[in-house]
Amino acid sequence: MQSEGNVRKLRRSGTGPSTGRRLRANWPAELRSNGAKTNCTVADVSSDGANLLVESPIPGDAPLWLIVENVGPIAAVLAWQEKGRAGLHFLRFGADRSFVQVHGSDRSGFSKA
Repeated sequence: MQSEGNVRKLRRSGTGPSTGRRLRANWPAELRSNGAKTNCTVADVSSDGANLLVESPIPGDAPLWLIVENVGPIAAVLAWQEKGRAGLHFLRFGADRSFVQVHGSDRSGFSKA
């Protein structure tokens, strides 16, 4: 018989079912900003944003659009960047949450991180 004194219950933060959940993607994509285009790869994605592998630095003060094949443009802002990587924060939370929940199980190579 197991002692309940040594067992901790798991807690989840947030209110939604996908809050904080990052999903591996490895999707080819394009980042657009003020007419400039940068090829990138979406390494992982959540309802709040994405982690990208980028070919060149991204201007931090311009509005961004993440373009993924078979998905409409996603408005975002640059959250952080370091050599070859960048983090985006999605601006349309409700639409992006639906994107992750609906497309998460449909995209090939898409799995929980």
